[in-house]
Amino acid sequence: MKQANRVKSWAPVLGVLASAVLAGCVATGGDRFPKPLAEGKVDTPVAQEIASAVFIREPGAVQAQAVNIFVNGEYMTSLQDGAFKQQKVCVGGNQLVAHPSDVGTRYLEKERAGQAFSVPAGEVAYFRVAADASGKPVLQQLDAETGQQLASAQKEQMHALSRVEPRCVVPLKTYTLETSALFPFDRHDYGSMLEQGKQDIARVARDIAASNAKVDRIEIVGHTDPEGSDAYNQRLSEQRAATVRQAMQQHQLPTRDLKAEGRGESQLVVTDCRARFGNDKAKRTQCDQPNRRVEIVLYGTTAGKLPGQ
Repeated sequence: MKQANRVKSWAPVLGVLASAVLAGCVATGGDRFPKPLAEGKVDTPVAQEIASAVFIREPGAVQAQAVNIFVNGEYMTSLQDGAFKQQKVCVGGNQLVAHPSDVGTRYLEKERAGQAFSVPAGEVAYFRVAADASGKPVLQQLDAETGQQLASAQKEQMHALSRVEPRCVVPLKTYTLETSALFPFDRHDYGSMLEQGKQDIARVARDIAASNAKVDRIEIVGHTDPEGSDAYNQRLSEQRAATVRQAMQQHQLPTRDLKAEGRGESQLVVTDCRARFGNDKAKRTQCDQPNRRVEIVLYGTTAGKLPGQ
């Protein structure tokens, strides 16, 4: 009987202690005590088929014990003052979240919120943790030079295990069609498309249909040479890409997977035609031929059997 009474007398005390411990966890979010930081540096460059992001928290930038970083809905790390962390991310669009570290806010709120950023292939993108008008942490994208300088002044956050495993849509294959085979000079409509161009598009469509590659989308991108105004070249590249998209639709490729855009003269393959043949238009035109093109780029999550293999 004495033993039983002794157990009963301890029960309320244990309950109080348990409540206190749990309350302490909720209040601190697990980050009450700073974790050690390590000397580290940003890894550059990165491979052409991937992308990388660096998150930087300068001392005093925000008022929070730690700032959780989420990448596409997955927890990456908890940044302390004076810390940075690098992470492999998807090429193109990524949803990034900077959230004050506390377990009083539901996980899904952190997972579904955030800011959309695009990270180019083969590049490192830099993001600084800053405070918005209400004092909450947000991410600001930096140019590479500024980002490198800020990262080199911080230490690397090492204590957290990232749960980010990028399942990224990557370029699988690119077809390049010369516009001289697609359209007469200065034309872009389907009615004026050359027979050679129609045959080239049909060949591409057959390749795609015959493969077992898991294609997520097909981007059709128009490009021009630098002759003419920027506005004219941008419009012409968009119109030609849209017409190639129209032609590909006739070969039973899903409309929802076909995206058309124009980039004008912004991505030249040959850049020195003006310098080499400034006063010779015929030679400039010949030199610029690789610049006048429409690219058909396949994106997917796995290569499988690629078209043409």
